[in-house]
Amino acid sequence: KLSLKRKYEKTASIEPFFTGGCVSMFPDGSAIACTCGGDVKIVNVNSGAVQTTIHADMDSVTALAVSASGDTVITAGRDFLVKTWNVTDGQKLKSWRVGQGTCYVQRLVYDPTGALAAGG
Repeated sequence: KLSLKRKYEKTASIEPFFTGGCVSMFPDGSAIACTCGGDVKIVNVNSGAVQTTIHADMDSVTALAVSASGDTVITAGRDFLVKTWNVTDGQKLKSWRVGQGTCYVQRLVYDPTGALAAGG
């Protein structure tokens, strides 16, 4: 006769980190940057642990990209701002006002050197 376990103990849990939208892989494949509402979560792909949370926008992030070096993330949001962030500590480095009306930036990309970014 097979005996079924009746009591279960939680041993680990993973924090929610993705609500749909943008995802960008780090160049070395160790992490992903993904949107979670107005936040960007940097998530370790092996453990599923959130390494850094970047509070990027009060509403929602519409586009993001990771630099070739993996030390900077660029985001765009419904606040019509494009911002660059330090991946390690989540601090904002720069911001620019873009767009008008209801035309949000939908795509962002870094060039291979990480010196230039383009969006549209």
